[in-house]
Amino acid sequence: MKIRYLLNRSFVTKLKKELKHEKVDKAKYSKQLFENFHKHKKDNLGAKLYKVRVAKEGKGKSGGFRNIVFWENDKWAIAVYIFSKGDKENLTKEEFKYLKILSQQYEKFTEEIINNAVKKNIFEEIHYEPEKR
Repeated sequence: MKIRYLLNRSFVTKLKKELKHEKVDKAKYSKQLFENFHKHKKDNLGAKLYKVRVAKEGKGKSGGFRNIVFWENDKWAIAVYIFSKGDKENLTKEEFKYLKILSQQYEKFTEEIINNAVKKNIFEEIHYEPEKR
């Protein structure tokens, strides 16, 4: 089964704002995000949520972006949240609580629900092939 890589609508909106002054586009950023996810450059937050670091141009990972990705093993990865390390150190308790609730909903998703969400632009599908190990 091929893994599907998705960005939820609120992630795309926030990503556009974050990348406004960067020298990278959404496609290149998304590829880097999922590459870092697969190369174990992530922190397991529980509830199938992972924090994935992506470097800002010229600033490295310590000054970069933090992304939260929902991972349904071997089915799909959904980027759900992004923030700049310069804006805040970490998620608030309220943000994490919300993301856990979102994760519980995503766990119930079927292929049909994902397909409909892509058609309705609730999710944007990214064409990404992880490197073979």
